[in-house]
Amino acid sequence: MDLLDIKMLNTAVEAELNRRLAPWGLTFTQATALRLLSASPSTQDALTQHELETCMGLSRPTVNTVLRGMAAKDLVTVEIDPVDRRKKRIHLTAAGAAMQEAVSGVVTQLRDQAVSGLTPDEVASIHALMARMRDNITAVR
Repeated sequence: MDLLDIKMLNTAVEAELNRRLAPWGLTFTQATALRLLSASPSTQDALTQHELETCMGLSRPTVNTVLRGMAAKDLVTVEIDPVDRRKKRIHLTAAGAAMQEAVSGVVTQLRDQAVSGLTPDEVASIHALMARMRDNITAVR
């Protein structure tokens, strides 16, 4: 296996999702942020910007840009944490939750296309192996 294969798969997935999400005015990165925020247990437990950066593997300036665009579309609100003013708390708006619901099927369709022809055991193995590879890389930081 060559790491270039992983990069090429990532590039193909991102390009195809960007194409499929364009009718909603979303990018793959914005859809990823919506998914992560929608998985947050409650609005009181909104993610911090730093948590989003870590989950998405993106820099602070990149996430700032993504969040500004999402806030302009009323998909999220960004608030200063009242306890720790250094932190920004990101809340999904009702419009953001509706958008996440609308585009989740697009992501699911591409995932299903990507794994078509694979058995459920093969899909589970790929998932487990990718998680182990990610852990191997992040363990050396």
